[in-house]
Amino acid sequence: MKKVLLVLGVCALFAACSKSDCNCTAESELADVNLYTEDTPTITDYDGDCADVTKDDLTSNYAAMIIEGVTLKCVED
Repeated sequence: MKKVLLVLGVCALFAACSKSDCNCTAESELADVNLYTEDTPTITDYDGDCADVTKDDLTSNYAAMIIEGVTLKCVED
């Protein structure tokens, strides 16, 4: 039982450390717009893979930029 609890504790610690900052770009046929600066990522402490970020994960300012024909592409900072 102690081994199981130890393994679960290690997994929980790993999961807690898996949050990342994501830099996102709004891409369209006309232009690509970076939604980040060199010092500020688009999303901080995202709990998941940056490639899975959706419009709903963005702040309202950025979410308003994602309209039909614009693709959101995010990578880990």
